[in-house]
Amino acid sequence: MGLDVIELEESWTSPRLGIRFDFSVEPMQIYRPDDEPFLDYAQVQQHLEQERQRADNAEQKTQQLQQQIEQERQRTELEKLDVASRLLKMGLTTQQAAEALGPHGVTSRLKSIQGVGCGV
Repeated sequence: MGLDVIELEESWTSPRLGIRFDFSVEPMQIYRPDDEPFLDYAQVQQHLEQERQRADNAEQKTQQLQQQIEQERQRTELEKLDVASRLLKMGLTTQQAAEALGPHGVTSRLKSIQGVGCGV
């Protein structure tokens, strides 16, 4: 079982691998079985860097959105406390104010501000 000598033409396709070697260009180009060219090292590194940048951008956007969500949550919480304070000033009990604010009320925080002005 020795090596077979092959005549080099403009291109040659490996019968076992299905890859094509194109000798008509300099440097030689190698094509995958689906006829897409294999990338050289520099091209692979360029694609890798582009993907890293995309991932970094996506991570930054995710962090920004998380910050916006947290800011909105805090703003909503402050609004609820303000409304709760107003309800308490109107004479509602802590329980009534908590029920008025719904299932996501601030009952434990209402007790701490009961009797405190709303500041508005």
